Amino acid sequence: MSDKELFNKILSEPTRPADFKTLEMILDEYPILDLKNPMLYALYLGMNEGHLSEEEIEEVRCVILKLKVQATVINKANIEYMERHKHKQEEEEEVEQHGEIPVEN
Repeated sequence: MSDKELFNKILSEPTRPADFKTLEMILDEYPILDLKNPMLYALYLGMNEGHLSEEEIEEVRCVILKLKVQATVINKANIEYMERHKHKQEEEEEVEQHGEIPVEN
């Protein structure tokens, strides 16, 4: 990064009050969270209430929504996997108990 780019980056960032919490600060306080956890961003909104512009608030809400959608997709895939495994386990137990493979009608 050139000096001019660095200067522009610093000058473009808004001035924050002393009690403003960055994502890194929140991660340090709550090590159970990570950057893929929507709760991190919800805490960021709550801890910085009154310090964020409407645009920043909307951006954070969009991140929260995107992460929730991603988590839902993963959860659905996990449930489908567990259901398949559950049926396979039930079939194996049936074979062990009765010595035959159950026939589906």
